Amino acid sequence: MNTSYVTSVMEAGIVPVLIPPLSAGTVKNNEEGGAEVAACIHGLVLTGGGDIDPALFNRPGAASVQNVQRDRDETEMALLRSALKLGMPVLGICRGMQLINVALGGDLIVDIKTEYLTSVAHDVDDDSVRHPVRIASDSKISRILDTCELNTNSHHHQAVRRVAAGLVAVGWAEDGIIEALEGKGENYLVGVQWHPERLREESSARLFASFLEAARDYRRRRDSVERTGRTAGRSDSRADR
Repeated sequence: MNTSYVTSVMEAGIVPVLIPPLSAGTVKNNEEGGAEVAACIHGLVLTGGGDIDPALFNRPGAASVQNVQRDRDETEMALLRSALKLGMPVLGICRGMQLINVALGGDLIVDIKTEYLTSVAHDVDDDSVRHPVRIASDSKISRILDTCELNTNSHHHQAVRRVAAGLVAVGWAEDGIIEALEGKGENYLVGVQWHPERLREESSARLFASFLEAARDYRRRRDSVERTGRTAGRSDSRADR
């Protein structure tokens, strides 16, 4: 993993826990492991990396895929399902945003250069090369970033195509490529296609700070539920005497 992810979340006041693929095997093991890990954390950041296995969105055998790790895909999808079930905040970055979309039933443009007509350079490993992104003014992300327009870096050759039910596209490049997604509900479910961890800017700081606040709120709610459960358990015990 790029160490800039760890640096960025630590600078925001978050203690990172790095989670490797939980098994080389079955979905069942991943689901059980995902639930156990999710019970121990207060927020989930899904980071960038290699391509998601196209078989997971009905494109088996698709050409132009790079660095596919099926065990990572399955682990992160299991973690995501557990996190969403718990109401835990989730932030997806680049591949992470794409994985959220695939896990919830959407699909991807497998290779922008061969499947999408555009003059925008999306796969550039140089953070000084930027392109504009427009953010919907009524979105959670615009409130988080305190802007509807920004210039972002861009290091991806895939992109969200069909948006999953439960998500809404709220950010776009000039060519229409989706650059930001968020959940339709109240819980914190945010995805960005750019790499905020590589940009030392106010918008990046705002994004990670918003995730920290959501994680703290989730921890407070979970602790409150657990305290209520313990209190109820003690009351039941006294009643049985």
